[in-house]
Amino acid sequence: MHKKIKQLMEEHRCTNCRLAKESNLSHFTVTKMINKNNVPTLPILEAVCKVFGITMVQFFSDDDELHALTPEQQEVVFYV
Repeated sequence: MHKKIKQLMEEHRCTNCRLAKESNLSHFTVTKMINKNNVPTLPILEAVCKVFGITMVQFFSDDDELHALTPEQQEVVFYV
């Protein structure tokens, strides 16, 4: 799971600090998740997915090429 998060971070040029800030998670939580390979809780994973504009279904997809949601799709998925 942490490999997928690292992959997303690399694709989006996102640092631990930026991910923490944009997901409203503590820097400690993000660093522990990335560096210690801790499995995130569902709410933490949901916050991470929201930062990258993907759903948890997309996160767990075997498809190597993740397709970002359009702004309209994000509004429906994340704010309903």
